[in-house]
Amino acid sequence: MADWWEDPAMMAIVIIGIVAVYMLIIAIYASRYQRVPPDKAMIIYGRAREESYSFMENGRMRTGQRRVGYRIVRGGGSFVWPIVERVGWMSLETHTIDLKVPGIKARDGPVLAVELMAQVKIRGDDASLRTAAEQLLEKQDAEIVDMARKIIEARTKTTLSWMTREQIEADRKATETKIAEAIIAEFQRIGLQLSVFALKDIQVAKDADNILSDESIKPGDLFKVVKNSQGELIVLRVTGNMEG
Repeated sequence: MADWWEDPAMMAIVIIGIVAVYMLIIAIYASRYQRVPPDKAMIIYGRAREESYSFMENGRMRTGQRRVGYRIVRGGGSFVWPIVERVGWMSLETHTIDLKVPGIKARDGPVLAVELMAQVKIRGDDASLRTAAEQLLEKQDAEIVDMARKIIEARTKTTLSWMTREQIEADRKATETKIAEAIIAEFQRIGLQLSVFALKDIQVAKDADNILSDESIKPGDLFKVVKNSQGELIVLRVTGNMEG
């Protein structure tokens, strides 16, 4: 009996089989290769691996190894192992937040209402992406924006409550910087970045109980009564003196 490689028919079958296996491998690889667009980060999780990291010890930078169950890919692409690995996505797009924060009581008593604008996104550096992956993975963009909005509102209220009305209005840029610094510190805990922050307007609200005792009020001034975020009634000046 002749060897199989001497049989043209058998040789053809073997070659076809090898080509078919090769094409199958290519097809499987292509189906599991994920490309990452520039406005997203891909989080691949499910398979533990060793990762190098740096840390400070006694004033010196040192490196160590830790075991993590995910890897982050930004730009390019990566092969995702079938069965053992899954893919999550995080958007790196910038979101604009316009926000009005009423009912802020300054340190010397006046109640303020501020209007501000912020642009936020997930930071793109490795450390921030790891933080965001642990805090924000699988959250929708709307949920992340809502988290950012609540942080901005809370930090704005806290910062201004420690300042007097005179301090707030004397140097609005410095006030804006103080609020932004407080927001940034909180954002770092969840991997967010404050790209732009602007304090657009500051209004002074008057308590309905003592508004008539305010010496700055003149005949013809117009006001409106509104509820703040705590459900309290406050009075806002609508226009200045209308006489003449």
